[in-house]
Amino acid sequence: MLKRYMHKRERHFAMLNDNRVVRPFEWGAEFIGHERDAEDPHEIFRKFSAETIANSDEYFAIPKSFDFTLSEPGAVATGDFGSDSPPYKGGVAAASADGVVLSSSEGQGSTQQLSENHPAEAAPLLSKEGSLNSERQASTQQLLENHPAEAAPLLSKEGSLKAPQILTWPSAVSTPSIENNTAYATYFPHETNRKSAVIILPHWNAKAGTYFDLCKFFNKVGISALRLTLPYHEERMPPELERADYLVAPNVGRSLQSIRQSV
Repeated sequence: MLKRYMHKRERHFAMLNDNRVVRPFEWGAEFIGHERDAEDPHEIFRKFSAETIANSDEYFAIPKSFDFTLSEPGAVATGDFGSDSPPYKGGVAAASADGVVLSSSEGQGSTQQLSENHPAEAAPLLSKEGSLNSERQASTQQLLENHPAEAAPLLSKEGSLKAPQILTWPSAVSTPSIENNTAYATYFPHETNRKSAVIILPHWNAKAGTYFDLCKFFNKVGISALRLTLPYHEERMPPELERADYLVAPNVGRSLQSIRQSV
């Protein structure tokens, strides 16, 4: 009984989207370093699978060093991370002192109160939905000077506006899609606790902004959160796609490459 019910629900949700594309089966040997038209792709993938399993640590290893960029409204920190350097080298630790998202009821209440009591000054700080936006830096100082008590909950200790930060770095796995070769993550740092953190991996075909509420919850209980963007999703999606079809596809080689990139 449960099996029929679950399959019915799965089919129902699967058919809600009308942009699904049925793609043909392909071996995709070119995605694992062989010619596209190899004579015996079955044998190629048999050997590839055996070698990968025998050397899985090497297959999924990341570079010993890489460049990264951590950006937030009004500031960008860049640097490098290597085996001989502590985490967040290159200015990221200092930058991460800012940028805590408005996750508490205190912050949300202050936003509403500012909007009601001082609409003219609060308007530049709010988006159309009434939440803090990224073009508010110019009005921050004026608001803090005129109404410090109401503005304080919206600001970090350094006086900068609280917002999530965007972490980007070059993917260790290069794919034919240029957009997909830059990895993205949204960082929700806790303002005081720098020792506890969680990594959040969204589901396949997750939309932009999903799991942000979960990240805010972790902030609320004292934990920083890093929400990753999967390959071929959101900013990483090439223009020919509407769904992340290349992450798990009927192309065997491409799927293996994408899963390796995800790890």
